[in-house]
This record gives sequence, structure tokens and C-alpha cells, in this order.
Amino acid sequence: MVKDPQFDQRVPEIWAYPNHNWLRITRILRSLSVLGLENEAKSLYGQLEAIYSTRKFPVTAETFQYWTDAIGKLAD
Repeated sequence: MVKDPQFDQRVPEIWAYPNHNWLRITRILRSLSVLGLENEAKSLYGQLEAIYSTRKFPVTAETFQYWTDAIGKLAD
């Protein structure tokens, strides 16, 4: 993963709780899957999973489950 130089500066915009951007992430994952871009969906999901597992940001288990459901069986 390549971290954007502005990542830390933008953390409040993306990772603050609650956040409508998380719904957008769900839609992106679902769209990638539907459009046949499985590798891209898996890659994004893998990064989200890494972020979630650190518990650095207040991503809820419910939100992470939405992301998991959005890519369906691709996560396996």
C-alpha cells in the first residue's frame, strides 16, 4: 500500500465516526465486484481489513461486515 502524503491530514474527513464515506466505500466494493474487477475489489478490501484490524480508527464491526458482504465470496 502506498500512503498518500496527505493521509494523516485527511484522517478526520475519512475515518471520523460516524461517516457517510463508509457507505461510499461499500458502494465502491460492490461496484468493483459487479463490474468484474475482482482483483481490485480484493485489493481494496485487503487494505480496509488491515486498517480495521489495527483499531486505529473507529470503524465498527457492523461497518466492516457491510464491506465484507459487499464483495461477497471474493474475500475467500
